[in-house]
Amino acid sequence: MMIGILVDSLGIVRQIVPDALYIDSDHMVFVGGELRGFTPDTLAFIVPDTEQINEGEPLSQTPVILEALKHATKVRIAQSRWQAETGGCTLQGMVIHTDRESQAMLTGAALKSMQDPSYTCAWKTDDGFIELSAQEILGIADVVRQHVQGCFDKERSLNITIAAATTIEELRTITW
Repeated sequence: MMIGILVDSLGIVRQIVPDALYIDSDHMVFVGGELRGFTPDTLAFIVPDTEQINEGEPLSQTPVILEALKHATKVRIAQSRWQAETGGCTLQGMVIHTDRESQAMLTGAALKSMQDPSYTCAWKTDDGFIELSAQEILGIADVVRQHVQGCFDKERSLNITIAAATTIEELRTITW
């Protein structure tokens, strides 16, 4: 039997939910109840119900709990990366959308720009349409690619730090 645990940023157990199921790295199911008071600085994870855990008390470190916290921290960091990645970037004061659909559309325009250096297109921005040359499209695509890759590079670096952590306290200091 597994239990779900909600832990605040100070390491205090805020809630225990019985009958938790681990589906995959992005999904947990809590059959025995719903999580209360979940905020971005809390961690939710699942451990065997044989662990000695009490609501309102600091989380004790055991090998099982440390590994569960590492996994939960990686999930939280991946969510932060996705928000940063898809949250947009700016180029010369222009907001560039970086959600997955915008990345795909820009990739298509960049491919066409590489095939035809004289290519131009009307690109819709938050302020209306602008005319972009092939060179400008490729420049924007480079900025977006750097932004997206930078987000993944940061996540990778943080995952290495998470894997090397040996205490709960170390894991608490790892933030986006």
